[in-house]
Amino acid sequence: MTNMQMDPALAAALVGDQAFRLTPATMGMRVCGTRTDGSPIWLPAKHLLYISARIASALSRGNARLIVDMPPMHGKSWLLSICTPIWQMDRDPQSRILLASYGAELAEEFGQQARDIILENQDILRCKLRKDSLRVDRFLTSGGGAMYSVGVGGALTGRGGNLLLIDDYIKNFEAALSPASRDKTYNWLVSTALTRMEPNASVIIIATRWDVDDLVGRLLKLHPDVWELIKLPALAEANDPLGRA
Repeated sequence: MTNMQMDPALAAALVGDQAFRLTPATMGMRVCGTRTDGSPIWLPAKHLLYISARIASALSRGNARLIVDMPPMHGKSWLLSICTPIWQMDRDPQSRILLASYGAELAEEFGQQARDIILENQDILRCKLRKDSLRVDRFLTSGGGAMYSVGVGGALTGRGGNLLLIDDYIKNFEAALSPASRDKTYNWLVSTALTRMEPNASVIIIATRWDVDDLVGRLLKLHPDVWELIKLPALAEANDPLGRA
């Protein structure tokens, strides 16, 4: 799966009625609804199928440290912040997921979309949501799982997690050029977010790079042997993982 020897969509067609549980992308195709002709409303492009297969492989192993570096407006937020939490909670209803983005409002929008899709698919998903805890910034499963949505820099006191998802930690170019802002983001990750992780927890960061000294740049510089990097620039480079020219 890591080398994408088989297209996840094709593999899904080969494993019966549980095919949609193969990866976050195949899950998304199933739970995001269908058109009048029965075709999925959300159809992930090749690069999202590739990233999704890598995410599924990493989370299945546990203790993942995965970074995805790609341009804006390429569907990364829908895959990471909506489809991946749904896939993970279906896979393990006890999962406690922490989702962070550059602002709490944006993170809560992702949380609301994930929550609503789960509620619309209670008949097929293994995770069942508690009706007494359905806030957009925090919803709980009947199996003991949860999803918390916060802004980068926000408080996580009392919220342990099995999976930390960070989606676009820089708001704009001004923040990217600010050493103080970059320090704040890095210090929040190291001193706050990572200290809330349970043993064998995984961390996935998807971002558009703005500066060589941003969060991803520091992690790769300080801990190059810890983090697995998937780099998908808009213009393909040598050894492109998607096989582009």
